[in-house]
Amino acid sequence: MRQRQGILFLVCVSALILLPCLFPKAALAEPENVLRYSCSAQVHEAFGEEGVRAFSKATGTKVFATMVPSREALALLARGYTDIASVAEELDPAHAGMGMVAVPFCKDWISVIVHPDTGIKNIERAKLPAVFSKEITNWKELGGPDQEIVLVVPGLKTAASNNFQRLVMEGREIKYDVLCYQSTFAIKTVQRIPWSISFISHGAAWDKTGVRELTLDGRAPGAKDYPLFQMFSFVTKGEAKGRAKTLVEFATQGKGVEIITRRGMVPAGSVK
Repeated sequence: MRQRQGILFLVCVSALILLPCLFPKAALAEPENVLRYSCSAQVHEAFGEEGVRAFSKATGTKVFATMVPSREALALLARGYTDIASVAEELDPAHAGMGMVAVPFCKDWISVIVHPDTGIKNIERAKLPAVFSKEITNWKELGGPDQEIVLVVPGLKTAASNNFQRLVMEGREIKYDVLCYQSTFAIKTVQRIPWSISFISHGAAWDKTGVRELTLDGRAPGAKDYPLFQMFSFVTKGEAKGRAKTLVEFATQGKGVEIITRRGMVPAGSVK
């Protein structure tokens, strides 16, 4: 746990287990000028780290951020351990039934990433289900070298995998050689493993060396007709208020919009 420019980022291996110990009930009363935030790993990597730092600097608010998969971020919010959550997938009816309210703030692309050694720059979207279900297992079947494909997959309960399953897999089951608990660990894993392929937020991968974002049928992430995208949302119990509302407003105006646009994503207010 470290503090820098008024932000304290707390990364939990299993927040649902550790949060009651880290934040005892007696300490859960909100201190003055502090915001407790459960943050999707994809949102954190694509927007949250830079965005929350800028928010903290602009408002003087200390943000205690717990980085976890989207579903766990909502669980922490539901149990009262955080004041606001961010997620990379839609709320289900059960969450809406708890009085949770989602405010979309960013459209982000789902990038297919590979280790540069593959030599591949483009892949047919129609072949993605076969690749990630291990029906296609060698790069030569995709126009690359005669090497086995190494499938690196974000945790199967993360929004990254849920969205990819829904948008790409056509009813097939996602298979893997390496499974990452935290979705954005997929980037670091692909950087280190030759012949590997994965998928992750474009906003998280856009500036990373050691990985290549593939075009799909010649269309790059961010192109008008690029087919794979997800929405980032803030979620509160009831309408956002206080410092949670201020964070939502920051992300949807001014500096927040500038960060989203610069990192190759689209502010929700610009989505038609």
